[in-house]
Amino acid sequence: MIKKVEGIIVSTVDYKESSKIINILSPELGYFGVLAKGAKNIKNKLSATTNTLCYGSFHLNYKNTS
Repeated sequence: MIKKVEGIIVSTVDYKESSKIINILSPELGYFGVLAKGAKNIKNKLSATTNTLCYGSFHLNYKNTS
């Protein structure tokens, strides 16, 4: 399931060698964390858009386990 959410990136945490966990504050879902694979790689298009205090629309892909 893919959901579109608008929000602002409050903080980031490095995860493994090339990924980041970004914490987003959204009026719809509140405060939540998302894994951005490959975001620490300079050539990746997620590199510039996953910095702190960036506002944007995020497309979340998740599985509903219930």
